[in-house]
Amino acid sequence: FFNASPENLVYQWKKNYQPLVSSSGLGKRTLEFTLAMDDPYARDKIEVEVSNLTKTVSAQKSIQIEARDFKLLFYENNPLEGIRFQTALSNLFLKQENIELKAESYFFAAEDKNELSFEWTINRGKVAPQITGSIFGLNIAPGITGSFSLEANIKNPKKLIQFIQKSLAVTKE
Repeated sequence: FFNASPENLVYQWKKNYQPLVSSSGLGKRTLEFTLAMDDPYARDKIEVEVSNLTKTVSAQKSIQIEARDFKLLFYENNPLEGIRFQTALSNLFLKQENIELKAESYFFAAEDKNELSFEWTINRGKVAPQITGSIFGLNIAPGITGSFSLEANIKNPKKLIQFIQKSLAVTKE
């Protein structure tokens, strides 16, 4: 059985206990389906039974797959303490002129977070980050005060529908 080529095995797929006839059969070792994204608590149970042609040997496995909304949170990257994951930022009131911020994505299906593409904007105008990727160095000239919107846009170039953007309201006092 384990020496058999995947093309010579029979795959019987089920989604939520319902047979997926068109996705099952000889050599059909992958399954493509759509999660119910309208319900954030939805779970799909996917089952597969794999057998040889004579069905004398078989194995089965199941998995629960949840639909999750992608999340993006901002954290301060403190030079002495590192990233302060204990406090996500929703608004930022600055007294100092320099701060490093980290944009952290959650529930992205990237094998390596370095594969993700980050774009930073201030008041919707693109800026070149002083530090590439998920860390953004914000330097405000002395004497400047006011408010602006800092936005991070994150994309997974390998998965076209996997992207998120979030703004952080920044006020310099």
